[in-house]
Order: sequence, then C-alpha cells, then structure tokens
Amino acid sequence: MSVRQLRNLPKGADLSHIHPDLHVLAVPIGHLVKHPDNPRLHPDANRKAIAGSLRGYLQRKNVVVNLTGQGLRLEAGHGVFTEMLEAGSEYIAAAIMGDDPVTELGFMLADNRSADLSEDDPEKLRAVIRQIVELDQDAEIVGWNEEEIRNMLATARDDDDPPDDPAPIDKAAELQKQWQTSRGQIWEIPSKSVPGKCHRVMCGDCREPGDVARLLDGQKANVAFTSPPYASQRKYDEESGFMPIKPDDYVGWFDAVQANVRAHLAPDGSWFVNIKEHCEDGQRHLYVMDLTIAHVRKWGWRFVDELCWRDTRNGMPGKFVNRFKDAWERVLHFSQEREIRFNPQAVGNESDQCFDYDPATKRGTDRNGMKTGTPAGGMKAGIALPSNVLDIAAQSDCVEHSAGFPVALPSFFIKAYSDPGDIILDPFMGSWTTGMAAERECRISCGMELSTKYLAVQLERSRSAGLEPRLL
Repeated sequence: MSVRQLRNLPKGADLSHIHPDLHVLAVPIGHLVKHPDNPRLHPDANRKAIAGSLRGYLQRKNVVVNLTGQGLRLEAGHGVFTEMLEAGSEYIAAAIMGDDPVTELGFMLADNRSADLSEDDPEKLRAVIRQIVELDQDAEIVGWNEEEIRNMLATARDDDDPPDDPAPIDKAAELQKQWQTSRGQIWEIPSKSVPGKCHRVMCGDCREPGDVARLLDGQKANVAFTSPPYASQRKYDEESGFMPIKPDDYVGWFDAVQANVRAHLAPDGSWFVNIKEHCEDGQRHLYVMDLTIAHVRKWGWRFVDELCWRDTRNGMPGKFVNRFKDAWERVLHFSQEREIRFNPQAVGNESDQCFDYDPATKRGTDRNGMKTGTPAGGMKAGIALPSNVLDIAAQSDCVEHSAGFPVALPSFFIKAYSDPGDIILDPFMGSWTTGMAAERECRISCGMELSTKYLAVQLERSRSAGLEPRLL
C-alpha cells in the first residue's frame, strides 16, 4: 500500500485523540508493527506518564515509521503506539520514511540514546513544576505523582513531610558579592511613585532596639506587615546567625520583635503578622495561638481581627496524617488604639449588589437611613467591601528566598490601612516583597534583614524594578 493510500482516510474518521496540527499525518494504527529488535523497555511508570500526556494533551508528537514490504515498522514512538493501541485509537499520526535496514536500526537506537543522555536543570524543573501546580494541573498528566511533586517542591509545613528546603542561597551569595552588603549597612532606594522620598533597607536585627531606631530614623510607621520565621519549619541563611526557633520558645523570642514594632508604630497604625502553625504527631501546634494571646494579655495589644489568606491554587498536593492539605494561612491584625486608619473602599470593587458605607461611623447605611451591617434596605450600586477571607494565589514573586509570598498580600493591607505617602515597616523584609508592594501603592517602606545575602537580593530586586539603591 502506498503512502497516499495510507493517508486516504474515510470521511468522518475519528481523529479527536490527535492534535489538529497532526491530522495530515494520520494513518490507520492497524498498519503499524513494532520493531522486533527495539531494546527499549517501557515500565509501568513510563507507560502511565505517556498515557497521562495523551489523555491531557492529545497526540502532539508523531511517531516515526519505515515503509517496508511488511507494512509500517516503528523506528521511534513505541510507547505512544502501545498506549494509543490499548486505548482503542483507530488512527495515529506518523512520519513515514523509506529507510534502508541500517538507517532504520541506527535511527531507532539514536532516538533511544539521545533521550537517555538528556538531563534536567533542577531549579528550572522546580520552577516549571510549581507553575503546573499553581494552575491546578493533574500531576499524572505531566508524569509525576503528587508525592513526587510535593517532595520536589518541599514547601508543605508539616512534621510528616520534610521541612522546607533551604533558600536557593547560591544565587543570593553571588548577589552579596556583587553588592558588597555587610552588617549595619543602610541603603536608600529612591521611590518613583513617591517623588523625593526613599525606601530604606538595613542589614540588622529587628529584635535590637538600636537597629530599628536607625532604620526608622525618627519616622513612625502606619502599617507594619511581616511574615516572620515559622517555628522550626524553615531553613534560612545560617551564616547570618539566625537559628530556627523551637515552638515552645517562640513567644519569648517574639517579645522583642513586637516591642520594637510598637515603639515605632503610629497611634492609629496596624500590625499584621502572617503565620501558620505546623503539625506535630498528627495535630496542630499551639504556638501561634499562644502568640496571639500573648499579644493581648501579655503585651497589651488590641486583637482587631484574624484574616484568612486563602491560596487560590487550593494548596499543595500531598498526603497528611489525620488531616487535609493546607490551603490557607492566617493574618493576625493588632493595633494599639481603638481608632485606626482604615480605608476599606480602597480595596473594594464596584457592584450593584451593595449597601452604603459611612466613613464617619464605619458602618453600613440602608435605604431607610438605618445603621446596619447587612443590606436590610435593599441592594444598590456602590462599592462592595471585601470580607476577611482573601483569595490570593500563593506563588512568590521572587525565587531567591525560601519564604516568599505574593506582592498582592501586603498590597491589600497597605491600601486598606494606610494613606499614600505613609511609612510601611517590615521587620523581616526577606526578598523585598513588602517594599515592592509599598512602591506600587505609593507608600514608603522600611525593612530590616538579618542576612547580608538577602539584603543583596532586595537591592537586586529593586534595581530590576527600575529603582537605583544607594548606600547611605
């Protein structure tokens, strides 16, 4: 049978399992035979990955066959052929060659061997896998099971899983050499969104009153937002002198942090702590609850609210003892005074299903003028205010830090609890995410960082954003 006859398919042939761009290469699968001398084996894991790819993406890479007197003999694509045949496919996309026996064998071996000799860049692979997870892609379609992906990303904070990987410190170390950062330095980063003002970052200890005083330089912050080190669950730059804190020691360790924040927070300011407790022996640890209680009963803060930051990726895949996967983290909101700066409409959205908000009383007003927390007087057009559940995808905008979070998270609190031009403090600045949020929202950030390496990451990130740091 000629090539033309092989490709002359009946009208209405079902090619739905083949990518449309390969329809012109379709031939009846019954005309194909495996090469009897092919040494390549396809274990169950390999076959499962091929089947998953075909199921998720259709056939989008043709097999290669040789036209012989016995029919179409496979040179490359034995695994794809096997899975499509078992799936009941009647047609397969194939490139048809007219090779002599030596070329046929040679290409078959070369195709097998070239795959054997390839390697993955581990960091790039992790980054791509992370994107796949964030898009809620089925793990089997891309060839890894959920446990393999979880171990590869190593981000789940659970005693039944390995602790987070150390930050990719090699890149940060390179940046440290480039920027020549050292302990005690203060860098200014001129803002573009607030002309004439500068963000400030310092390599120091947020638990030391003198360091925090130098960083703020007499200024008062209206919002302090941070994601502090989680107890015993993450590894940071050990050369900085920081060591993981045991859960039972966490409140005592945090005392100095909150005291320095309080000393430099405006009376109408707000203090936000993004944190999530891990599990031990099949149950949640209580140190975050202890921290919350200590803020109020020991240190005199007002506990304004507990907000839920919900990961719109639906959390990380994995199997956990006695519980389901994490898909949210808490953000604790504290203040010193009852009256705080609060701009809820700055984070609202236009809607015809809302009720009035009176900034003076900070309460809703229905159509009858009654003060209410619900739209009892009927819906009307206006600004719909968000709830205390925030839906934000959890991917970090900076890959040079193990504990990064999205810019959208601090942006929400900056817009809702401060005014343009206000000072935003982050005692654990990390990769300058809070600084990036402040710049985008026309505020000025002041950040502390213990690690000289991660200070360099901050400077590089600000430069990448079009800002030019300068050593004070």
